[in-house]
Amino acid sequence: MTPNIAFILTLVFIILVFKIDFNRKSNVSYALWIPLIWMMNSATRPMSFWFSTAPSTTSKERIYMEGNPFDRTILSILIIFSIYILLKRNIEWRSIFKKNVMIFLWFLFCGISILWSDFAMVSFRRWVKITGLLLSVLIVHTETEPIEAVKIIMKRFAYFLIPISILIIIYFPKIGIEYYTDTEAVNYKGVTYDKNQLAQICAISIIFFIYNIITMRRIKKTPNDKKEILIQVLFLILTIYLFSILDSATSLGALFISIIIFIALGFKVLKKYIKHFEIFIFAALIIGFILQDSFNIIGMFAASQGRNLTFTDRTFIWKSLLSFNINPMIGVGYGSFWLGNRLLTLWGMLGYEPSQSHNGYLNVYLELGVVGLCLLIGVIYFTFLNIKKSSLFDDFDYVRFRMAIFVFALIHNIMESSFGMNTLIWFVFLLIAVDIPHKSQLYNNRKFTTLASSSHGGR
Repeated sequence: MTPNIAFILTLVFIILVFKIDFNRKSNVSYALWIPLIWMMNSATRPMSFWFSTAPSTTSKERIYMEGNPFDRTILSILIIFSIYILLKRNIEWRSIFKKNVMIFLWFLFCGISILWSDFAMVSFRRWVKITGLLLSVLIVHTETEPIEAVKIIMKRFAYFLIPISILIIIYFPKIGIEYYTDTEAVNYKGVTYDKNQLAQICAISIIFFIYNIITMRRIKKTPNDKKEILIQVLFLILTIYLFSILDSATSLGALFISIIIFIALGFKVLKKYIKHFEIFIFAALIIGFILQDSFNIIGMFAASQGRNLTFTDRTFIWKSLLSFNINPMIGVGYGSFWLGNRLLTLWGMLGYEPSQSHNGYLNVYLELGVVGLCLLIGVIYFTFLNIKKSSLFDDFDYVRFRMAIFVFALIHNIMESSFGMNTLIWFVFLLIAVDIPHKSQLYNNRKFTTLASSSHGGR
């Protein structure tokens, strides 16, 4: 089969899958396309990569600093539309701020940190970008059926990116595959820049499909629902296969623990005592420390994945990063560490060119100091409390899904950086973290009410 024919068949397959999804009645608006586009943008190579016809001649350090005008334009348009839609909705902002005070304090401090950044304009642009990401998440949660809206964007996200990635890897290997120069190992990239990013897409999709298949099997099913269950089973199999060839130990470990959490919360004992879930987590940590001390579980897992105890030289990166002279209380400013002389100095120290710290917590400390790290811990803690409280009135399967994503994000950031950045992990973390009062899930405009309640909504 030629690449062109494979491309056409893949597009036809995606269109058919989307058509079946559109045939399901749902009270979501057309506005849901904005967070879906933003979610895909956060997970893949930038839009400028796909639409540019000429290779960039700009140096890497300049790209990190300046970004791309085309991408900024597209994201700016999405932000403007997001603001317009949210202003049209009858949102009780005071209640939203009160319910999500730690999240808004985090974003506020990121904005304030621009004042002491060495690259204030770059820091400002990056802060605007993540603020736009938050606005798109608020669009999801201010739909008339926010849980249904979350399901729809998660589903359509996977429906598009998984088959496209497989297509690119098989039929367009110059884009989808590269080989590491030192080990000659295969790096399957698909729609992303490296296997770790693609593994994140797969892991998040696997968690979602497992959750949604279980949920759909428990409801009274129409013929269209049965078709959709079969489609999601097919996508789950495809995603697991794609994930299995990527060799991403970080995502594998985080996914394994997240699935265990999801399954464990399905037992009546844990469901009954979820209000004491902290005790279970504390007990699990104690048992983990005992097992690690007795059997060196981490070393065994690292060896089984072909890694060493430096976690593929991550410990060397961490040591080098901590040697930089920064303000320990407030850091160097949001989005400002990986720029200018610091970036070039680090590349010289390590002998290669990393673009992240491979630890989300360390990255927050470098840019926002102890204050920023404490605010992040506050966001994590209040997210956990919100998920626990939601078990009293939300569908418990959805609570299990939120807890699985929550755990995945926390574990994944031990070896990769995504907190507070325009990344898929930060997007889905905010998606399960934001808590919206019921009264705010209304529209303040007859036109938008019609869109939200339309049986063809979400197209």
